[in-house]
Amino acid sequence: GSEDCPFAGNAEILLTGKRGSYTSVDGEKYISVHSGGSLEIHGQPKTSWTKLTKTVAPGGSVRTINVLDDVSSWVAGDQLVLASTDFDLNQAEVVTIEQCFERSCNVTGNIFYSHFGEIDSDVDMSGEVGLLTRNILIQGEMEERCYGDQLCDEYDFDTFGGHIMAKKGFK
Repeated sequence: GSEDCPFAGNAEILLTGKRGSYTSVDGEKYISVHSGGSLEIHGQPKTSWTKLTKTVAPGGSVRTINVLDDVSSWVAGDQLVLASTDFDLNQAEVVTIEQCFERSCNVTGNIFYSHFGEIDSDVDMSGEVGLLTRNILIQGEMEERCYGDQLCDEYDFDTFGGHIMAKKGFK
């Protein structure tokens, strides 16, 4: 797609290869744009990030989240991340959209933590909400297990993902 005519279908670009499997100036599993080069990928235009305007309490079933920006481009089945508003970054949670309106969405998924959505003492403490679903997906192929020099004593999964690099002088 282009800026004037974004790609409306679904596309997946899967970057493959194992760490150390071949040698290049940029590594393995990458898309690289060097000096003078350009890369344009235009998918469906959607709001990517916004903030909560009301606190979301823990609990299951369908619930409404209220947000700052127009999210009417989000559709049923899209997945969102509710960023942690605690010191524990592991309190970020994923929910699925059932329906969206201009500044609110009905979502499903168990919410185990509170996500603050207010201004406190003149400080905006509102949690971020990010759209995870895209119609163009670029990802690195992951092996079933950790291998090689990837901190395998700490992780039992592949930690070597894909990369997009824009080098000095790209357009």
